[in-house]
Amino acid sequence: MDASWPRLSQSDPDLISLVAPFSKVNRVSTRATPPVPAKSIFGAEPPHTWCYYYQKAELALQTRDWKQVVSLGDKAIQQDLHPNDVIEWLPFIQAYAYSGNSQILGSFAKAFKKEPYYKKQACQVLNKMNETQYRLTPTVLSEINRLFCTE
Repeated sequence: MDASWPRLSQSDPDLISLVAPFSKVNRVSTRATPPVPAKSIFGAEPPHTWCYYYQKAELALQTRDWKQVVSLGDKAIQQDLHPNDVIEWLPFIQAYAYSGNSQILGSFAKAFKKEPYYKKQACQVLNKMNETQYRLTPTVLSEINRLFCTE
């Protein structure tokens, strides 16, 4: 979990929200080559479902590879994949916002409006991005504030 913008689910135990600010994601190696399990034991790689794209997006976000996150989001959307927990859209929202795609934000906002806890997190994370080194365009900021930061 990236303490810069922790992604907290309503189903997480309270302890997770207490320790999230202390997470040191920069200590996780992103350059290591993952081992490939033996097909003879584990079988073929399973189909790529939502979890595949979400985990790949989280890894790309860790290295701030915004283009890769957008590409993964596009593929997941094209395949009509969806998370069980709305908060898992957040890395994709961040990447689309950073890439300047304000139009797609509205489709995500619908799901977040149903969950005020998640809507508030999206508002905080996106504004924190803009306040640090990840400046967003005025158009994107306006959409973010309209969609995620107002009641």
